[in-house]
Amino acid sequence: MRIEQLIEILKSEFPEETAIEDDKIGLQIYTGTGNIDKILISMELNSQVAEEAVTQKCQCIISFHPLIYRPLDNISINSRIGSILTQLIKADISIFIVHTNFDAYHKGTNFVFAQKLELTPINVLYPSDKFEGSGIGLIAKTEDALSQQELLSKISAICHSPLRYCNGSKNQGIKNIGIICGSGSSLLKDEFVIECDAFITADISYHTFHRFDGKMMLIDPGHYEMEQFVPEAMLESLKSNYSDELPEIILSKVYTNPVHYFPNTEEYRNKQINYRLLNKWE
Repeated sequence: MRIEQLIEILKSEFPEETAIEDDKIGLQIYTGTGNIDKILISMELNSQVAEEAVTQKCQCIISFHPLIYRPLDNISINSRIGSILTQLIKADISIFIVHTNFDAYHKGTNFVFAQKLELTPINVLYPSDKFEGSGIGLIAKTEDALSQQELLSKISAICHSPLRYCNGSKNQGIKNIGIICGSGSSLLKDEFVIECDAFITADISYHTFHRFDGKMMLIDPGHYEMEQFVPEAMLESLKSNYSDELPEIILSKVYTNPVHYFPNTEEYRNKQINYRLLNKWE
């Protein structure tokens, strides 16, 4: 397959117009190697993922998190990003980023997280004005109302992580749940209290917890922890719709989460590592 054909498929399946403004998506490295025989899908890029792509003889990496997010003043092998760029360019490996356009995908990041929690999506929080059914965030519902403790237990079991949270209303069970995987706290609105009994997102600040305390339960499982299911979901979407057109695609087995936990870091990280190693698309 020519890389131009791959890019056409990726742009068709995950339209760039649905991404959040100024997100760094699309082709971030093009080495001039036009033929793609093998693709690696990863959550993000580090030196171990780059080495994995080299070892597996891949010509392209599809990554969820961008490698280049801010303008580079220089490319130095002594910096994290510069070192990875150098490693990949020397190996003739291109990088294509599918980030918030996968968040907005109708079976993307938030949909997958809702599925993991056995929730039924009911509507998109920030719908795309160009693609029906697409958009950032969603509200999903439980089959039966949950207590706060039941919901916390389900999320911790799925994410393999400790949780930070604030209490919601004490007078109601939890039925409708908002979800924005990743750093979604800037997108929280006061009116969500009317629609949601609880809201799950990552990187929530102390003052945001104060803002909703006693009104709507906020739960923060962690950024990687909410998005660790993305590579499998991306692969499944591509294989389901383009299996006859695409070359071989493999999932990265590299565990990239830099976060440790105290006091039970081995318990949580081993579960996350096992998910990354054992989960594969059949």
